[in-house]
Amino acid sequence: MNRFLCHLRSIFSQSPCDRETPDFGLRTSDSDGRERRSAFTLIELIAVMGIIIALSLVVAGGYSGMARAMAEGQSTRQLRDSLLLARQNACVNGSRTYVYILSEDEYVICRKIGTSSGASSGQASYQSGKDPLFKKDAYVFYDFYTDLASFVNDVDRTSESAGQASGNSNSNYRNSDLSSSMLLFDLSSDEAQYGILRGVESNTDLGFGWCLYWRTANGESHNSRYFAEGHDYGIALYPVRSLPKGYIFLSEVGSCVYFEPTGMTGPGPGKHTFVVAEAAYRTDTSRQRDVTVDHSGKVTVEAPK
Repeated sequence: MNRFLCHLRSIFSQSPCDRETPDFGLRTSDSDGRERRSAFTLIELIAVMGIIIALSLVVAGGYSGMARAMAEGQSTRQLRDSLLLARQNACVNGSRTYVYILSEDEYVICRKIGTSSGASSGQASYQSGKDPLFKKDAYVFYDFYTDLASFVNDVDRTSESAGQASGNSNSNYRNSDLSSSMLLFDLSSDEAQYGILRGVESNTDLGFGWCLYWRTANGESHNSRYFAEGHDYGIALYPVRSLPKGYIFLSEVGSCVYFEPTGMTGPGPGKHTFVVAEAAYRTDTSRQRDVTVDHSGKVTVEAPK
């Protein structure tokens, strides 16, 4: 090191280094005048390491608490935003819009499309090469009064090609070409009953109305009560949403709130409350948060009790 500093000095001063560069190490002198180097003792090093570890624990604890507070705020903020989005959709589209709890930590926004005029008790008839593929292994219900043409146009981009692919050029056949994320809901059931919408077809037998083909979701068995006569039905407007990891609904699965085109809520004139809590502390009321929707459509988040 001394030689390196001496070399730098000689370059900038353009003169040879005639004396040794000062040593910046720690030095002490013995009683007899001999010079020796000193260093930190083991106890001093351990003390410094202890201080560093203590500060690290303080910082880590603060970060953990901050992360938990952020997750807690996000759990209710996201649900509140979804409720406001559902209300906005109801007002803009002029159609009743629902927010359903599907499971302990999942919920979905869906919109009413129409009302079922009746449903078949079994699977729809299907002849290979003559019928659209979406009819295969599907169930069907009918809507004689709702004009689904605009709805079909919104979700169907390949109706003519689907008819050609199936060997049927009848333009009444509409293949919605929908993905599994297009959930179809029975909105009149006591709890959230849903399947996967596979296709929509104009009712050629009667000359009016529509047939809607669907399949059960997640391998569930078919229930003849689904989409029965007089039941409202609708589709999911967005993919299923989830609460942050570690948070659950304490509200009953299948419970819902809907917004009318006026922005007001139902069912009933009272408040509708969704209770969110950490899964590990579900019985601790001090960790529960309520997201409440009043009859006017106002959404509020209440602090933990």
